[in-house]
Amino acid sequence: TCASSPVPHIKPSVTITHSQAIRQSTASPMEIGHHNHIISLYADDIILFLDNFDTSIHPIIKGFDHFSSLSGYKIYWTKSALMPLNNVHTDVPIPVYIQSKSSFTYLGITIYKYIYKINRDNFNTMLSKIKSDIHRWRNLKTSLQGRINTVKMNILPRLNFLFFMLPLCPPSNDIRSMIFSFIWDGRWPRVHLNTLALKPAHQLFTYMEPTSHLIRDSR
Repeated sequence: TCASSPVPHIKPSVTITHSQAIRQSTASPMEIGHHNHIISLYADDIILFLDNFDTSIHPIIKGFDHFSSLSGYKIYWTKSALMPLNNVHTDVPIPVYIQSKSSFTYLGITIYKYIYKINRDNFNTMLSKIKSDIHRWRNLKTSLQGRINTVKMNILPRLNFLFFMLPLCPPSNDIRSMIFSFIWDGRWPRVHLNTLALKPAHQLFTYMEPTSHLIRDSR
């Protein structure tokens, strides 16, 4: 992952041009399934997927240097990180200092080389924060509609971010239990979950099932 700093007048098309140059370079992309992946780009946050590290890293660094001389972008290599997925080529010399890490954060998601850790740590961290918030909110005198709106406007956006960023199954039962307990203020539910999730035209209160989009997208 690389951190870059742009000059004020840089145009987005310049970054897109550089990303295309990386795709066409001699660096070896990482093959996942039947697709080749070499770069993910969001604003000035860049993540590279490299195979054959010993032969791929040098054309990448050379390309960044050339890009910097043309665009004004400067790559802060000391703020960048390498995450080896295996022990091969871990001692390859490179012309710049890039620290090696077992994890890094990209767009708010902590990335590990093991998929189970990505799922476990990101969801557990988010659920712990939500549970802490719910514990504080229980002291507030809030109506049923207010608690439902809190779920829709505060909790669901945070969960949906993880749902769409991570192609992994969330702990659906834990999420439903936590949210439903908050909606009914820890008391026995008076309305079934499926009834609460009906469209607004059919009921007074509207609750959006937090994992409903996963069912929809899998069809």
